[in-house]
Amino acid sequence: MIHLHRSEGEVAFTQGIPRSRNPHAVETPEWNEWMDGFDAAASQAENPHGVSPPGDHVRVL
Repeated sequence: MIHLHRSEGEVAFTQGIPRSRNPHAVETPEWNEWMDGFDAAASQAENPHGVSPPGDHVRVL
């Protein structure tokens, strides 16, 4: 059931629903999971995961 709430949060973000419209009671596991889903979708939208060329992330000392 928790995954359902997380998915609902992700969908809410993609539909443009404000984060403050979380339909669950504050500070419940459902509320937290909905927020996690919403925030994960927002983070993914701001910083899409791309494939970096090999060695791009390696720092040589």
